[in-house]
Amino acid sequence: MNGRRRVLFFVAIAAIYVLPGMLPGRILVPADVPRDLLAWKNGSTERVRVSNSLLSDVPTQNIAWDIEARRHLANGDVPWRNEFAADGEQLFANPITALLSPFTWPRLLLGLPGWSWSILLKLLVSMFSMWWLARVAGANDLAATVSAIVYALAGFFVVWALWQHTNVYPLLPALAAASITLAREPSPKRALMLALIAAFATAGGHPESLLVTVVAIAIFLFLNRDVTPRVAGAALGGFLALGVQLVPFAIVFLQSHVRHSRSEMLGFRFHKLSLVAQLLPGFLGSPLRGELDLTGAFPSAENFHQRNGAYIGAIALIAIALAWRSLAPPFRRALAIAAVTWLLTLYVPGLTHVLRAIPIVGLIAPEYFAVPAVLFAALAAGPALIEVMSGITRRRLGIAIIIIGAMLVIGGALPAVAPNALTRVARAGISRLQQRGALHQPPAVYEQRLAYYLDAAKWTAARRIAIPGLCFVAFGIALTMRAGATRTRLAIAALTAELIAFGAGFNPSIRVDEIAPEPPMIAEVKRLDPARRWLIAAPSEVFPPNLGTIYSVRDVHAYDILTSEAYTRKLLPAGYDPKRWAFPLEPTPDQLHYLSTLGVRYWLSPNGIVEMKDAIPPPAPSNAPPEGITLGLFVSAIGVALAAYVAIVSRTRPV
Repeated sequence: MNGRRRVLFFVAIAAIYVLPGMLPGRILVPADVPRDLLAWKNGSTERVRVSNSLLSDVPTQNIAWDIEARRHLANGDVPWRNEFAADGEQLFANPITALLSPFTWPRLLLGLPGWSWSILLKLLVSMFSMWWLARVAGANDLAATVSAIVYALAGFFVVWALWQHTNVYPLLPALAAASITLAREPSPKRALMLALIAAFATAGGHPESLLVTVVAIAIFLFLNRDVTPRVAGAALGGFLALGVQLVPFAIVFLQSHVRHSRSEMLGFRFHKLSLVAQLLPGFLGSPLRGELDLTGAFPSAENFHQRNGAYIGAIALIAIALAWRSLAPPFRRALAIAAVTWLLTLYVPGLTHVLRAIPIVGLIAPEYFAVPAVLFAALAAGPALIEVMSGITRRRLGIAIIIIGAMLVIGGALPAVAPNALTRVARAGISRLQQRGALHQPPAVYEQRLAYYLDAAKWTAARRIAIPGLCFVAFGIALTMRAGATRTRLAIAALTAELIAFGAGFNPSIRVDEIAPEPPMIAEVKRLDPARRWLIAAPSEVFPPNLGTIYSVRDVHAYDILTSEAYTRKLLPAGYDPKRWAFPLEPTPDQLHYLSTLGVRYWLSPNGIVEMKDAIPPPAPSNAPPEGITLGLFVSAIGVALAAYVAIVSRTRPV
């Protein structure tokens, strides 16, 4: 495949995901999610179907931060802080705002329409980045293309496409590839390229996934004898170039509440359902509008993100299992790293406790080990699939996979062809969930919703079971064929279709008129307090923190993992739960009075606004630079100087 055809092919795959959000009158971000909160609804029994109910963090964090950053930039200011959240929520010093990442810039430039361009950019960089790494590692062009498809369409990218996690993710294969090329053929250009990639990966804004994957990449380089002082120096220079943000972040982190509570927030529950999700990721449905999410039917089940973060497709896994012995050493080493890191994602008892005891590593959520697991599994998946398709006919295995696929197709079609049986199963399931305490509304409410559940079940079964089954059938047929171009194309098509069926639409396109409007309670607060002198507070079920930023209303707290320990303790007497960033749904009179002493005049309750007229207006937070910014600039200068030094000496002598 020549360069032009590869570009067109990658763009076509990316378009499947982003084009719906680029159509006139549509956006590719779930800005409708707040509509299902009490501030927008007429009562707790009303259910508003939103585009993806699991993506609530996007409006309460990312959209809010973007809006505040855009406001500062429009005024000619540096977006140091969010003046509408808590005591001045950190923006620049909080890396997960990702203000320095090129993947964030389309959103800062275009607003909500920029999300489509951001995801498009991330998809394309992911594919070209992995293609480069696979080629450097020894794969041929076709195998490298397959690896690129698997990496870009894998579970981790899909479920985190709207978060900062996937600002880091696309650049990680390039980080490894640039390290290998610099180690083997040193030059100033290659040294500067590695430093630049390291800097942009750091700017991505998710230190946890970056840290675990950099360590995994270092191990991979060491095993392949591609580690040199030159590589370490150039990469370190790139990481340190972001010192202007990293140093203030370190100071903020040391002062944050999460520093003390992170281990309590993570837990130790074994993720057993992730084992099934590696082969059939939609077996419990999804939180998309029009589908069912059956997570609540299983006690202590991990959510869709946690279950499917390490998913690379059942077809890719089968190919890896068949070909791993015949793969070249770099790909076998990659698979060893992938297997170990995937095991760490499962919260295995004992192993997870050991991780918790390691400094810094103990603060990392184990599900982020999915990043190196996907990185190295995808790297080997392309060569493995091409190896299998170039080899012997596997008739028995192919027939077995065809039978399994056919059974999935039949099972996925059953809800549509046997509606009466589906109704009985649905009523029995609702009854069991009510007995278990997972459903809290009166039975009549769920009976009214039954028609929706039945329609959603039919579509969920078709998409999450029948369509993957068809892909398995196609792959099984390919296995029964003789080696040749047709066999290889059929297998690649089956693998690609399986991944697209999993991920397309999970990050939903919505109409512009579906964007959550300003709720009546907020409009009333603005009428009562046009100068924004006082603060609001609300339980998360009514109006979560940071949504006030979207509507330019000051909130007493923030939905931010870096909220300081001092400010968190200040909120505790009001019944504040720092694990949920939430106030109680029904606070006591004493708790409301305490909030008034903090400057809260308007409490947004499920029944309307409670005004506390004895509240004293608090001082407005200033958009002041974070502590440590000067030291951070000095560290950045050191990083740039180190990268420049490595580039200079790479021209003449080893370092």
